Amino acid sequence: MKRNEKTSKLICEKILHNFNRNELNFQCQRWALAHGFVQRYFTEDDNSQNDSNVLSYPFTICPSPYPRSEYEKAHEIQHGINMFVQNLAFNIDLMDSVFKNLIECDPFIKRLRTIYDQIQQLPYKSVAETCIIRSDYMLQQMNMFAEGTKLRLIEINTIAVGLGAAAKLIHDWHKQFLKQILPELVSQLPENESYNLIIDTLFESWKVYNNSKAIILFVVPEHEFNIGDQMLIEKGLLSYENSLLVKHVTFVDIYRNCSLDSKGILYLEHINEIIMNKQSNRYFLMSRIYPPIYSSLIRSSRPNDNNEFISEKQISGELGVFGSLISRNGTVIFERIGGSLLRSKPAINVEGGIASGQGYIDSVFLV
Repeated sequence: MKRNEKTSKLICEKILHNFNRNELNFQCQRWALAHGFVQRYFTEDDNSQNDSNVLSYPFTICPSPYPRSEYEKAHEIQHGINMFVQNLAFNIDLMDSVFKNLIECDPFIKRLRTIYDQIQQLPYKSVAETCIIRSDYMLQQMNMFAEGTKLRLIEINTIAVGLGAAAKLIHDWHKQFLKQILPELVSQLPENESYNLIIDTLFESWKVYNNSKAIILFVVPEHEFNIGDQMLIEKGLLSYENSLLVKHVTFVDIYRNCSLDSKGILYLEHINEIIMNKQSNRYFLMSRIYPPIYSSLIRSSRPNDNNEFISEKQISGELGVFGSLISRNGTVIFERIGGSLLRSKPAINVEGGIASGQGYIDSVFLV
């Protein structure tokens, strides 16, 4: 058994030896509810007015091992990724050259391009542009009989960058729990600045407007599950300025109740077969990644078939590193890097969504 897998296995055994599963589950549930580490859930007969049902996020009881060199590398290159996104966003010719084939076959991309043109024709320009980025990586196991791994970039997210606040909370839980069972590992937990990065970036963006009536909008789907993460961010913003206006709205709310004036001010009132035609341009192929697999104890949102919330699983993880920037007229005026989110999933699963309960919020201890 390789060293890191052996370490994670020993951690699981020590936890199960020292804790009754029911007691551990109660401790996890109490902590999650007390800290807002929760998500909404819906049943088939729920309507949009039912927002009282909450569950804790699914999470790992202890952090997962992660190679220090690869973790640090992911953070070192985030500045370059920030600048890449910034330069790409302001180079429409480059974007057109990249998306040329996609525009012809993907109606979503085509619609985005049309919206871009419409925005450019407006008589006013945005005051500033803000982008919160999460770059997601997996580890490629270079040899199944050795420890060696290499970082592989999966995607760069500029919209789907949730759980930054939850990532800070799970770091705090793991630190607190390790002090009880393996205090010698606490020093191997890296600090996590994801929460501060997000609220600092949003607050600095708000300040750019120099208008106390400016509002920060959380634009969410009608049935939004990720309320815990968003409320933690709102709480952080209000700790900076308690008179700051924050509102959660859906796309339907915006369509029905919002309008722009002449100055641009917003007012509130699985693939088994690829068919060889243009549709194939909507897909791209990646080499399969074989990540390292570790043992971990999971606290699920819902009980399993044995009515247990705590279970031991073989998992693999995807590391997200956060960055952000604010620009005015194409010039960067604020840029930051910091914090991470580890999302783990059962090693046998292809997908690992947090909302579906197939993935778990996790953090790292560096080895």
